[in-house]
Amino acid sequence: MGEKAALCLTGHLRSAARDAARLFVEPLRHVVLGPLRRAGYDVDVFAVTDAGEDDCEQTRTMLRPLNLQALHCVPAVDVEDVRRREERWLSKGPHTVWDRQAFLGQLKKVRVCDELLEQSEQPYRLVARSRMDARWHRFPEDARQLEVPGVIWLPLRSVESTAQYMSDQFAIGRYPEMRAYLRVYDEALDRGQWKLYRSFESTPDGLDTEELWQVSLLKAGVIARQHREICFNLLAKKSSDPWQEREDNCRHPELHRNGYITDTAWYRVPLATLPGMFSFDVLFTMRLLHLFFAEWTRIGRPAKVLDLGCGRATMIERWLKFHPASIAGVDMLPGLRKVLGHDLLELDLSQRLELRDFTSTRTCKFVDGLVSLRRVLAAAEAVGMTTEEAFQRKS
Repeated sequence: MGEKAALCLTGHLRSAARDAARLFVEPLRHVVLGPLRRAGYDVDVFAVTDAGEDDCEQTRTMLRPLNLQALHCVPAVDVEDVRRREERWLSKGPHTVWDRQAFLGQLKKVRVCDELLEQSEQPYRLVARSRMDARWHRFPEDARQLEVPGVIWLPLRSVESTAQYMSDQFAIGRYPEMRAYLRVYDEALDRGQWKLYRSFESTPDGLDTEELWQVSLLKAGVIARQHREICFNLLAKKSSDPWQEREDNCRHPELHRNGYITDTAWYRVPLATLPGMFSFDVLFTMRLLHLFFAEWTRIGRPAKVLDLGCGRATMIERWLKFHPASIAGVDMLPGLRKVLGHDLLELDLSQRLELRDFTSTRTCKFVDGLVSLRRVLAAAEAVGMTTEEAFQRKS
């Protein structure tokens, strides 16, 4: 018997219910459970769905080949204190454009995952949570590499590479780190946190589950990172065409012999079913990289890039794999300093910014405690010093 791992499936099969074995169960067994078991893990599979008779019994029947350790069908709340807290959040909690009942229901199902793991009383080393309406394509063959202290791993999703916050569809990591992920429902109901979450109300769609997860993980000191070998596509929402994948995340792009991407086949999928950003993301990213390299050639050094509103800086993370630019992110997201360190400038983009806000060094202090190179040179000029003398001056 190997070390224990757990996978908790949440939500609904949706169009996958038309042929659950071929659309979901078999890809999951082959792509995800296979590598986990070959790495020496004894994997328990759990599932959490809604308590409606059709949802519950259909899920139980269709997931039977996975030999579920437990299936929990979430009923209406019958605990007075919990019901009162949920009703308070539904009526007075932070603004979101999403259906508030569904928003909270998603988080609640994930919380039930943690309850099931605790009830099993098993020493799980690796824990994953995934939605069900997905067709799996890739997963790390060496699953042991996912046991990284302080980190949980997210899927590589082309459609979200410009998104500011983490994907809410899958996560895997050591159980101590995943507890912060699985218990975000408790964070949402905690009125003491609402002031923090209301900072997202000025965004077009208000508070998202992704933002809620990101902030909760940052507070817990957990970093969420994308893994290019974790990849799936969501299936069509309509059961009339269950084989239609509504994304194109998992193909390796075609490369020119000089290294840049030539693949434009992303456009073969029906764009009407995809988020708007997907229609330009890949080429937009490649054009930016082309600009960076062109500037490198023009000025003789790597370009300096400022990412305004960088969020968790997934774009920066990708750019740095191709281009050694000096990239700094600007955002006010709570807890982001722990992730980006000195590569973060905490500036309020709703306020007027001056050039000097971007010209201060973040890792050096000059004489007299000055951190702004502009001010150092201005002070030197005022007393008749040259630039060279200014840098040689001692405090």
